[in-house]
Amino acid sequence: MESLFIAIKLEAAPRLITLVRNTQVLMRKERIRWIPDLDMHIKLASISSIGMCDTDSVRERLKSVAEGMTEFITTIRGFGNIGSHSLSAGVDQTPEFLMLRHKINDVLGEFKEPDSIDFVPNVLIARINSLIEKRLFFKLVDANRLIEFDDLRVKEVCLMSTELKSYGPTLKIEDRFSLQDLKEEIVA
Repeated sequence: MESLFIAIKLEAAPRLITLVRNTQVLMRKERIRWIPDLDMHIKLASISSIGMCDTDSVRERLKSVAEGMTEFITTIRGFGNIGSHSLSAGVDQTPEFLMLRHKINDVLGEFKEPDSIDFVPNVLIARINSLIEKRLFFKLVDANRLIEFDDLRVKEVCLMSTELKSYGPTLKIEDRFSLQDLKEEIVA
């Protein structure tokens, strides 16, 4: 089963990766499936199964969104669990970030699945199957809940797919859409 979604791909987040590595060492006996560094992303919208039938139209509309936006910077901050089965890092919802989400909703509304009311942009770090040392886990989360990790320069949005395999989901970038370079806008 394959699903499509729109995301911001994390290219580099060294401070976040360092905390993930340290947490992995401390929680090595737990049943936690860690997201590979190269698969970390911020999901912006899920494409409905109806929308998957017309991926060319989704691509064209996403291209128009990207061409109308300039690069921007947001910050990855906070370490926490959303629900009881995942570990995530938060993302600042800067005005530019909110504008990008708004444009995606406007242009791709008919193709995307509706947002849940409590949509919180985040970087999924791990899926938690079960915890033996719950106290240690929650102590780590609480100690890093407000930590500021890395500034993230958002230069593009991606159309991505995930396919569920027997060993877990596999991620693939289907297409990349560059945002307008800040230097181009200043010159123009």
